[in-house]
Amino acid sequence: RYDANFTQTPGEKSTDHLQMQQGRVYAEAQPIPNRLIFYVDEQVTPGDPVNHEAYAILWSADHDWYVKAGRMYLPFGFRLEDQTAFVYDVSSITMYAPDNGLELGWMRGHWDTQVTVSNATAAGALPSTNGKEYGLQASYVESGWRAGVAAHDDDSPFARRKILGVFGGLRTGPVDWLGELDSVENEWEPLKGVTQAAVLLEGDWLVAPGNNLKLTFERYDPDRGVADNGESRWSLVYELTPVQFVQLRVGVRDYYGPRPIPGERSRLVFVQLHGFL
Repeated sequence: RYDANFTQTPGEKSTDHLQMQQGRVYAEAQPIPNRLIFYVDEQVTPGDPVNHEAYAILWSADHDWYVKAGRMYLPFGFRLEDQTAFVYDVSSITMYAPDNGLELGWMRGHWDTQVTVSNATAAGALPSTNGKEYGLQASYVESGWRAGVAAHDDDSPFARRKILGVFGGLRTGPVDWLGELDSVENEWEPLKGVTQAAVLLEGDWLVAPGNNLKLTFERYDPDRGVADNGESRWSLVYELTPVQFVQLRVGVRDYYGPRPIPGERSRLVFVQLHGFL
């Protein structure tokens, strides 16, 4: 994955850079086809190797439930390609922060449900704190829409918090709509009593096969008890997938933060090339 971006901030010098964002290797083995699976996701560049996922998953014979154990991404709301989304700032449950744990899944009919117990390191807590994070996510899925709720209780000594989220999707012809609202109640100093929230609204228009236009609005409130301290972001992204294993993304993001802070109002223009081999 390669990334080139240009950032323009009022009153500051514009910046730009071109870099290899990630090089990753994925591997899977199925000792029992479609039943017992071992999976590894390893980032090999830049810098030192980083293990993102390494787990085993056992499916039932009819594939309506499973047990997963190891290092994994925790289920919470939508998994978005953009890991800088404001809903991730609130939940801290991102693809940059996998955790070691156990997941039980139940997928029957229209229901898609997961229960997790993990080491509470996804939120940035130290592994030695012996904290645990408990999660529950349930979705009802139809062919043209879906709705879900998610909840996490993090009892780590360095990040005590309760996270709640609601999310849903709707298909209207060639346009798919996504929405997610997340809220966090902090119980750990120095954020004790602070409620944080974020919302995401997104429309994806399939202009033609392999051509997707994405418009996103986001709002982040770092403290619901303080007025006019939130930040908004608009994004417009065009995604071209000429063949199955190559994607080109071109986009612009406008940030609108508190008015007294010029640095909180900026524009990011980026071009990304994703290749899958």
